[in-house]
Amino acid sequence: VALTICNTVVVDVQNGSESRVYHATSPDEEALVKAAATQGFELISRVGDKVVVCIFGIEYQFEVLNIIEFNSYRKRMSVICRTPEGKIKLYCKGADNMMFPRVVDSCSFKDTTQQHVNSFACEGLRTLAIAEVQIDEERYETWAKQYKEAGLSITDRQSRLDSVAELIEKDMDLLGAAAIEDRLQEGVPECIETLSAAGVRVWVLTGDKLETAISVATSCRLLTPDMDLETITETSKPLLHEKLLALTDDLNLAPKRLWVNIMEWFSNFDCTGTDPGQAVGKKGKPLALVVEGASLTLLLEHDLRYLFLQLAKASVAVVCCRCTPSQKAKVVKLVSEKSFLWGDGAITMAVGDGANDVPMIQRAHVGVGISGKEGRQAVLSSDFSIPRFHCLKRLLLVHGNNSYARITRLIMYSFCKNTAMALAQFWFAFVSGFSGQMMYFDYLFTLYNSLFTAIPIILLSVTDQKYSPEFLLKNPSKYQYGVTEKSFDNFTFMRWILLGIFQSYVTFLLPFLSVNIPTH
Repeated sequence: VALTICNTVVVDVQNGSESRVYHATSPDEEALVKAAATQGFELISRVGDKVVVCIFGIEYQFEVLNIIEFNSYRKRMSVICRTPEGKIKLYCKGADNMMFPRVVDSCSFKDTTQQHVNSFACEGLRTLAIAEVQIDEERYETWAKQYKEAGLSITDRQSRLDSVAELIEKDMDLLGAAAIEDRLQEGVPECIETLSAAGVRVWVLTGDKLETAISVATSCRLLTPDMDLETITETSKPLLHEKLLALTDDLNLAPKRLWVNIMEWFSNFDCTGTDPGQAVGKKGKPLALVVEGASLTLLLEHDLRYLFLQLAKASVAVVCCRCTPSQKAKVVKLVSEKSFLWGDGAITMAVGDGANDVPMIQRAHVGVGISGKEGRQAVLSSDFSIPRFHCLKRLLLVHGNNSYARITRLIMYSFCKNTAMALAQFWFAFVSGFSGQMMYFDYLFTLYNSLFTAIPIILLSVTDQKYSPEFLLKNPSKYQYGVTEKSFDNFTFMRWILLGIFQSYVTFLLPFLSVNIPTH
């Protein structure tokens, strides 16, 4: 009954058919309602505050009194309803770490259910716990008045609603747990392997349990058996600081000295001795880091954030679980922000498919939304939209590589043509006595940027392909050509400038000599 009532699923009955179509805000809710229907608890209709449920062939009507919505802070959802017997009950479902502390201690199968939840999570399933509590009429009336006042407040409305919800969501009776299989899309493991081979650092920021996050990261080949897996679950800042120092000492990641940072500031090479992503753990394997949400909250504070960043940059893979949307955005900001002591920051791309990924997508340099069953909030907030995760490989390796090469050539070409235009007038000043006489007609000078020099670069940008798409997909290491700025270094820049100087001199000299040739 809890799975059938505790949701916001809308039932649509097809014309001329008894089959029902469920429309839910998330695929998880739809899956739970369908699972309950297979066990004899079928959601028949939802009209206003009336919900009709068929229980083993008999229809019952429930009256929904209040719906306490799910959010990233609460990580649970509750529905208060009046049963056909006239009793008031609260049904609640949510993350196990939020639900079990609110369950009565006298529950005899609480530990067993926790073991089952952990077992489901280790298999890569998305888990949640379900509970209920019966509320007497007087207590409900008092609470409903407080909840209505909180909903009408102008300032801190959401925090007040959450605080009032805490008053009613306690001393609940545990009903059980549910697990949902969240299958990987086709081509995800291969895509992540290809991106890693291209030198792209892949981090996973998820709201799932620790065990679920590790299982999913392993199935998509982000975590492999040849990695040294370090899990950070400490919830005390002194213990967390001690563990970070121990890991950095083991990896020989001593903090940089000031003169090292000054040398890096004026050079293009790394003076630290340990390249990012090349740190070796205690077992002689590359380091992979897994961080739980409670620990991540402390790691993002000012006194630990850069120590965590240094350790994370030295890891080949990072998985952050139990993350809230705001934590995801803070992690992206930490990685991308510039600092004199901690580097120039990384160019970040955030990929998500749900509303909880929107802050992360908006915070990153490039946001990619995946259109799917989670809704279109991520797509509408992103810079690029793709139908499947594996399309990310082509977006980066083919379109990204070509875009970088073309933009680089456009910038160099702009410097070259402007140098040629300006210096030609400079050479002409020597023979015009520095009188200010223009070498060009006015209309030619105006059309220089808008027509004469625009057509070549437009044609080049449309047709230029250094490598074929098939070659780039088979050789992901070519992506490093743009990342390492080999086509945008000082030598290439000076070569284009010298080309502009040469063209400016030719542009001046040929007309000048042709005008001064004597004719008979």
